[in-house]
Amino acid sequence: MDAFDAGSSIVDPSRRERFVFIHEWSRMASYTSAARSTLMRWGIGLRAQVMSIDFVLAKDASSIVRMGVAVVNATFSTFGLPVRAHFGTEAAAVIESLGLRARPLGEATR
Repeated sequence: MDAFDAGSSIVDPSRRERFVFIHEWSRMASYTSAARSTLMRWGIGLRAQVMSIDFVLAKDASSIVRMGVAVVNATFSTFGLPVRAHFGTEAAAVIESLGLRARPLGEATR
């Protein structure tokens, strides 16, 4: 199961829930076109259930990773999906700042 399948499997469209997905990329050093394609397929496929997508990046994230997030933002904004980048922070701090409750990837919806 890849990240696309895992992310898709926790969303039950019949429940009309909307999710904030936080991608912890603080140790990501590169970004490939295959990764971008997978992320785009995932986001577009789930757009009705996604409230926003947040990326946690290192303060000194590489230019290729920053560019990847910028491309995702530009594409998803055409579908009304807000994308936010958080630099030099921890995922837990982002969750707290957004007033969210963490639900680990793969946890069944109730």
